[in-house]
Amino acid sequence: MIGFGFVAMLNLGLDLPQLRMVKPDMREMLLLVASGFFGTFGHLLMTWSLRFAPSATVAPIQYLEIPFATVIGWLIFRDLPNGLAALGIAITIGAGLYIVFRERALARPVTPVQPAPDPQSVQ
Repeated sequence: MIGFGFVAMLNLGLDLPQLRMVKPDMREMLLLVASGFFGTFGHLLMTWSLRFAPSATVAPIQYLEIPFATVIGWLIFRDLPNGLAALGIAITIGAGLYIVFRERALARPVTPVQPAPDPQSVQ
């Protein structure tokens, strides 16, 4: 199946200024390269972290990308998610935090409780 992005980017003989190819200047090129480098390095760090902790513990940390992306989007574009997107973000982060706390609780060592001595057997 052909993706919507592919179809949307087809020129189809239309002369739309939004779809014209432009050559990025040096500053834009450096930003693109830096974005690719830091994005790749961040994903590699998340992958490498699986060597040191179980995936159920590490995976929810990726939910931190959402608030950081929101802050960066606001700083650069002065744009925040709408109410429905904010609700989805809150549900996603809440589910991730629930998993983190549940996994920590399950990982705690359980100390066996010694039953009280039977008064009839002590005699």
